[in-house]
Amino acid sequence: ADAERCRPLTLRYCYDLALKQSETIAIRAEEVEATEAQFFKAASEALGDVNFKMTQFRQDARAGGDSSSVTGTLASQLRRERKFVISQPLFQGFKALAALNAAGGLRDQRTQERIRAEQLLFKEVAETFYGVLRYQKDVETIESILKLFEERIAELTEREQIGRSRKSELITA
Repeated sequence: ADAERCRPLTLRYCYDLALKQSETIAIRAEEVEATEAQFFKAASEALGDVNFKMTQFRQDARAGGDSSSVTGTLASQLRRERKFVISQPLFQGFKALAALNAAGGLRDQRTQERIRAEQLLFKEVAETFYGVLRYQKDVETIESILKLFEERIAELTEREQIGRSRKSELITA
């Protein structure tokens, strides 16, 4: 935690911190997740009821069956069958495909809204970051001017004490 506090502030680091703290970005991410759930629900409705069936038939062995021929495979003692079975009511497909298309469009919209929110956050962070840098530079400039004036006043004070300068020059400075 101390290393985290001593880390120099960069634009990327400040943006990462802002992303973690931003409620707007979190809300947008949740909206994307919700629309993805809607998309998957619409996809499941478009497919209908999908089942994977695997059956295994056992039968008595028949003599004379060649295991490499088709009749040998049909007459073998053990036969496995695997298949997908899809059942869907008639005319359900068009409505489900329209819902799937709409959910996909909404998902894309929500994703773009989240990306835009991240871009706006980055813009705000960059403006703030460079504003802070500008103010730090202003403070450094003012401090250097102040230091120069203090040196000038010290020099004029010395000159006044030895009689090479007047009090008015010191007051003007």
